[in-house]
Amino acid sequence: MRNGWRYGLGLLSLMLTSVAVQADVPVTVRAVIVEPVCQVSGRNGETKLEASFGDVFVDDAASAKASVVIKVFCTAGAPVGKSLKMYLTPTAHGLMRSMGQNVLGTSMPGVGIALTDNQTPLNVGQWLPIQTGLFALTGQLVIQDGIKLEGGEFNASVSLFATYM
Repeated sequence: MRNGWRYGLGLLSLMLTSVAVQADVPVTVRAVIVEPVCQVSGRNGETKLEASFGDVFVDDAASAKASVVIKVFCTAGAPVGKSLKMYLTPTAHGLMRSMGQNVLGTSMPGVGIALTDNQTPLNVGQWLPIQTGLFALTGQLVIQDGIKLEGGEFNASVSLFATYM
């Protein structure tokens, strides 16, 4: 019995010493949280988009339209609780506020371009909901009342910014 007692005491001693061994091991966890990236381009990946009205007769100016197809591609779905939105900012001639929140000013006094998406006005300077995929940004010429239109070239420009909000 004495041998069994010594064996049990040795096993108990081994268990006690293994429990008593501790070591501090530093663990570092690093991460970068990023939202999905979205790219805005033309249908074929163009980074500079142009919509040309071409030659427009003075009498037909108020009905002239030009469109550009815009592609919005995002690497993943929207983050939880956020949706994709775009913001339009005039970059050259401001807005013609007297004609509406969606009318860009042009280099020709009294002539503006009303921006729409599928006939829905796109208010410049406001966050607007958009979807990934393709959409057409359409501009229609608008002429201020009382303006005598003369021939000549004109231009306008707008920047489009997209983000999750």
